[in-house]
Amino acid sequence: MKRRERTRQLIELGGLVAKAGIVELTDDDRAAILGLLVEAAARLRSD
Repeated sequence: MKRRERTRQLIELGGLVAKAGIVELTDDDRAAILGLLVEAAARLRSD
């Protein structure tokens, strides 16, 4: 059951990335998307 919940969460989070337009902006460059998310997390931690 936990695995199914985790899979659903990951799919929903991926949907948010797509809805934000990040996929198109980065031309589906997953390394760039990861870099953006890491940078955002660092900024949120520092605030």
